[in-house]
Amino acid sequence: MLNTFFKFGEFIFQKNFAIYKPLYEVYKALSDRHERDCMKAILKKGDCVIDIGANIGSYTRFFSDIVAEEGLVIAFEPDAINFSRLKDVKFKYGNVQIQNCAVGDKDENVKLYLSSEYNVDHRSYQPKEEKQRSFAEVKMVTLDNFLEHSNRKINFIKMDIQGFEYFALKGMHNVLISNNDIKMILEYCPYALK
Repeated sequence: MLNTFFKFGEFIFQKNFAIYKPLYEVYKALSDRHERDCMKAILKKGDCVIDIGANIGSYTRFFSDIVAEEGLVIAFEPDAINFSRLKDVKFKYGNVQIQNCAVGDKDENVKLYLSSEYNVDHRSYQPKEEKQRSFAEVKMVTLDNFLEHSNRKINFIKMDIQGFEYFALKGMHNVLISNNDIKMILEYCPYALK
């Protein structure tokens, strides 16, 4: 049943994004309500948030509203279609920077294996149980190098990148050390981590 629900959502994403977007926002608000309540308790106006795996901007907008015009949200999304949707998001404040790249442990171009089923399931590897996925070459950066010349304190990192979290963490060693009270929330998906 759940699989049918997700396939229907992807169908709407492909055929009528204007309908998909508000439905997806409602879905995320309900399905992630506990995580969002936790983040609301942690974040405040003026904070700097890194959104790694921003997809179409649901969390980017959520963070933007919380940190308000005094804050900053830096959103990373490597997929071209999702990034184009992210670019179209209207934010209440001018406090969002978007980057069309992946975050990892090296600064280089990498393959992003594209899901033919769901816009939220692109991966940094070819899943063994699936037929060959198409891929796109995307730019990957380390957060350490990306933020090297920034003197802005990083307060919070949200990361949902389909099992590539370990590599992104390796590439943000200096960020984590220099922001000793940083908070993070990340997806934990044992299947993808394998």
